[in-house]
Amino acid sequence: MKKILHSLVIGGAMALLPLVSYAGVDPTTAWFDGEDFESYEVGTVIPAAQGWEKITGADMTVDIKTASQTGGSATGKVLGFATVANSALTEPASGPAFSHKKTFSTLTGVVHIKVSSYSCTRGTFLIFLNSNGEPVFGFGGKDSNAENKSNLFYTQELLTYSGGYLVGATTAINVNAIRGRFYDWDMVLDLTNKKVISVKGSYKTNAGATNTNTVNTISLTNGGDITSLAIVAPAYAVGAMDNVTIGQLIADKIANFAGDAQFQTLSGTQVDKTYSVKALANVASLNLTDLEIPGGNSDITWSVSDWGGLSVADQEKVSLVRRATNHAEAVLTTTDAISADANITLQAVCGATTITKEVALKAVSVAGLKEGLATEITTAGALVTGVTDSNPYLTGIIGTLNTAIVNAQGVYENPLVTVDDVAAAISTLQAAELAFSTALSPYTDFVAYIATVQAANDAETRTAAFFTAIKSDLGSAIAAATAARTTVTSEIDITSAESALQTALTTFNEAIPSYDNLSTSITTVTTSYTAANARVGTKFLNYSAATVATLNDAITAANNILSTGTTTTALDNAKTTVEAALATFNTTGRIAPESTPIVYKIYTYGNDGGDGNTSNKQILYANGAALNYVSVSSATGSENDKWEIAEVSPNVFTIKNAITGDYIARSGDLPAMAATPTNLTLPEAKSQTGLIEVESGFYLYGILDGTRALEVDPSPDFYWRNGIADRLRFAFHFEEYDMTTGISNVNISKAIVSTSYYDLTGKAVTSDAKGFVIKKVTYSDGSVENIKVMIVK
Repeated sequence: MKKILHSLVIGGAMALLPLVSYAGVDPTTAWFDGEDFESYEVGTVIPAAQGWEKITGADMTVDIKTASQTGGSATGKVLGFATVANSALTEPASGPAFSHKKTFSTLTGVVHIKVSSYSCTRGTFLIFLNSNGEPVFGFGGKDSNAENKSNLFYTQELLTYSGGYLVGATTAINVNAIRGRFYDWDMVLDLTNKKVISVKGSYKTNAGATNTNTVNTISLTNGGDITSLAIVAPAYAVGAMDNVTIGQLIADKIANFAGDAQFQTLSGTQVDKTYSVKALANVASLNLTDLEIPGGNSDITWSVSDWGGLSVADQEKVSLVRRATNHAEAVLTTTDAISADANITLQAVCGATTITKEVALKAVSVAGLKEGLATEITTAGALVTGVTDSNPYLTGIIGTLNTAIVNAQGVYENPLVTVDDVAAAISTLQAAELAFSTALSPYTDFVAYIATVQAANDAETRTAAFFTAIKSDLGSAIAAATAARTTVTSEIDITSAESALQTALTTFNEAIPSYDNLSTSITTVTTSYTAANARVGTKFLNYSAATVATLNDAITAANNILSTGTTTTALDNAKTTVEAALATFNTTGRIAPESTPIVYKIYTYGNDGGDGNTSNKQILYANGAALNYVSVSSATGSENDKWEIAEVSPNVFTIKNAITGDYIARSGDLPAMAATPTNLTLPEAKSQTGLIEVESGFYLYGILDGTRALEVDPSPDFYWRNGIADRLRFAFHFEEYDMTTGISNVNISKAIVSTSYYDLTGKAVTSDAKGFVIKKVTYSDGSVENIKVMIVK
């Protein structure tokens, strides 16, 4: 029998899956958890629904959506989890990662889980969490990105998501390589022993056949209980389910009655023997055998079904008692010797299944006890022959046990011994076996630990000088421990040798991050160097050659230490140095605008939906209190397309319109022109990872105000958006504006009527201004000349 103690069901009218329904429940909108009914209307936000809790990211909506199988005609209604509100379950253009969970009654022991789902897009995961919030088991789809495929897998490690993709140590179930499919998952987890007993993943092909893959016996990192189901989806992801059933499993049958077939009773002594049953189950079309039955959850009845002629008086000395914490085990106990041999029958009953085992109870006799003594001698001898190493410590404990074996053998061979003599010999030999095993245990652990450390040494295959050095040190410690296997004389020696090896392994493990951290820092600094080195120059937004060369020198020095350094001190110091070089580089920044303002025009070459369309050149201009762009072929706004850029601090600027005198700012999502300066940063490329150059100009991805970026909109406007734009259509091109066009020398043959002065941006100034200005001369014939002059005070 299978007994589901707790279930979660999400209803959805899926074409390829049976529809789960309950009286009065609409399965297309219902979540049924066996206790409380919830009806989700289309568009319900999950955190607002009963029992759900948002873990991270955006709120998911719950919609009944139409799903269609890729490449086929199969369609069906599913309960979709997404951040989009269309009727069909499709991949959104983009979206944040999100994660929600629903908590239910704690499940322990052996758990049976069935899920019917639809994998729409990149990596929607279902994860069962324990009471500590740790993933016990997860499954779902993952997009390989490059081929835009979904590889279904489950994982035994903590799931994280980065860059829109879930990652983790995984074991693949290659059910299908194409997303957009209806799937069935059927699995059995043993939470007590932290293992996956079996997982079956299947999907219906477009031809109607079932494609199935089954994987058995996988270790779990976490276990012990399951308290909630989490739905995790990265960016660009949506997913859906038809139903989820979760419950603790009681097997179809009990079987495999284990325990000794012979039982020697003793006078005046209590003797206990443990008997147990395991289970057979037929779930997920998987015939599972030797399934451990969860303690306390299985209603198994134990009894002696046939006393085999044992007298009533002797029956009172015998009992069979089920363990209180594990109904799959019972203890057969005798409190005194029985008067005559008898074959009794033990019985275990679970539901309609009954299994039995015959046990021979032995009355006290020399012959009977000698049979038990012979068995004990064999057991003790196996302990001795199982030891293959040789050293003074082992010689001592083996000698002690051998003496006990010889003494027991003498009792066995003596025809004159009494019942008490044999019983005492059994007890003495058993005590010697226990003492031997106890003494052997620390040595066995020591040998196993040497193998563990050697595996750690072998697993590190990098060949840099640093690894040669630390592996040499660890190798020496392994050699010393291995040598100690032949010389130890006491448990103190064993503890001391193992402790020295533990210290060496700790030192080895603690050293490795120094290399990894330096390597990571070099990669980070090199990324900045690569972007900067392609943009060395003398104009605004270029990097100076000297600054870039200094950064490269720091990278070269760090790489040299990475290759030749042999100590953590050398690597840690190199990490500090190269990171300091990057910090200096970042604070130095790019070349700032000239101190005497040079006027720039700011262009974008794209509109929404186009990337770098150079035939569609747009120019940024101030439109009163707003900010717009227009085609360069248009005269509109051309008088306000001149911009001054001033550096406030490295890579932080203000951008002022040279004609209106106002600064670029924003008001909510809209751009604005303001008299008060606003500090702006000019991020390098999408996600601020590098500058884009086109032609001879300088392109930046966006203009940032805090966390918002100025982006080109489909209409002839700019808008402030959250985050960094990820396409070239949002790039801005800075081009020096030639204010000297049209300037000539004064014509002395004409009479001058009036003169006035302007700075290089065209703004009126007084005649006592310093530096270069434009002198506007008006002649008597009405003609005008602009003259560039230098006024020195």
